[in-house]
Amino acid sequence: MLNNAQVTVSLRETTRHTVLVSGEVRNPQAYAVYGPTHLIDVLVKAGGLTSGAGGDAVITRGEAGARAELEASARSGAVDPSANRQSFTLSIRKLVETGDDDTNILLYPGDRVTVQRAELIYVMGAVVRPGGYVLNDARQHTTVLKALAMAGDVNNIAKKGKITILRRDPTIQGEKREEIPVDYKAMVKGRIPDIKLIADDILFVPESGGLKALHASTTAAVQMVSSGGSALMIYH
Repeated sequence: MLNNAQVTVSLRETTRHTVLVSGEVRNPQAYAVYGPTHLIDVLVKAGGLTSGAGGDAVITRGEAGARAELEASARSGAVDPSANRQSFTLSIRKLVETGDDDTNILLYPGDRVTVQRAELIYVMGAVVRPGGYVLNDARQHTTVLKALAMAGDVNNIAKKGKITILRRDPTIQGEKREEIPVDYKAMVKGRIPDIKLIADDILFVPESGGLKALHASTTAAVQMVSSGGSALMIYH
């Protein structure tokens, strides 16, 4: 039993004095802030963006942030596009790359920053580097020829006359996709416009069976010559 005990209590952490950073950052967690803090400072604390990050972040205001925006809007008499809104989206790619002040908004305790994942397009089939390619901004568009250039272009067994875009139809449930034919030769020659791709498109380049067989036999012959194989037949 202790009489007249003196106890000191220290507040180690409280959500009322933090900004929660989530999504595509290297260290997503709540970060302590004691007063207004700029967006770039919080992103730096979170270790910066991951390689899968897109160009947008969703800012969700807490009570303090919402109140501060309304007060600032009232003082200036200007219409703040984020005032009276609990959440809004900012393009942060320019902020991260150049330190753009227009996007470097003030954050307040209780705010939340969610860095969104980048959208992808996919280039598959007879190309040099098949795979998914990042659209750093949700509003960014690329085209068929640009996507093929990123993938190293079609390879020597590509069936160029049968290139197809597989595009998801939002009105259809499941994985079924619309097939959009691509006139590659006309596009390369500039006779038709280069088709724009959108997020989640699959650009598929099929292989030519005949070219594949010819390529395989040619490769085998080259390998035999290179290795000095005794099985090589020479005809005159």
